[in-house]
Amino acid sequence: LNNTAKLLAFCALFFQSIDAKPIKMEITLSGPNDDHCGKYTTRGNDFLVITHARIFQSRNPDISSGEMQIHGNIECHGTQTSTTKYNFDCDGIIIKDYEGINLMFSVTTRKQMLSGPIDYRYTESSMQLIKNGYLNPVKINKQTFQHDQHLHIQMVNITGLAQDDPEYVLRIFLINLKHFF
Repeated sequence: LNNTAKLLAFCALFFQSIDAKPIKMEITLSGPNDDHCGKYTTRGNDFLVITHARIFQSRNPDISSGEMQIHGNIECHGTQTSTTKYNFDCDGIIIKDYEGINLMFSVTTRKQMLSGPIDYRYTESSMQLIKNGYLNPVKINKQTFQHDQHLHIQMVNITGLAQDDPEYVLRIFLINLKHFF
């Protein structure tokens, strides 16, 4: 009976994954020619890159209440396909009764940038960024803040998230300056 239960559970997972549609995420950045944010993003792609994303399916999506319930956690991996586009393949189990989604992006640097706020918390013995050659203190001391090294997410398209409607495309327009990285 134990092996039979395991076989049935395996078959259920197998058939569920066959029926599942792939979840794709396309991220579009505004570029240096953008009327609203161009002066802030002129050199953003030279310094920053989006490496991962997560889609959190939630209940009670009112963040102001401070009690968002995350019921789905979908991880996305991908590549940058042009200076303003990223394509991600996402993996996770979709829950049917979610009320909203929240997105989280992982951003890293392509090359050294001014690291201002971390200076007061940085501990070389644990992080070893200087020892490993990632940070050069002499170079950092010579740098000044550059206002044009930001990324601005203009639009996020997520397909395959709604099980009932294959044409469902979620579009999120982020045009406010507070959405800069």
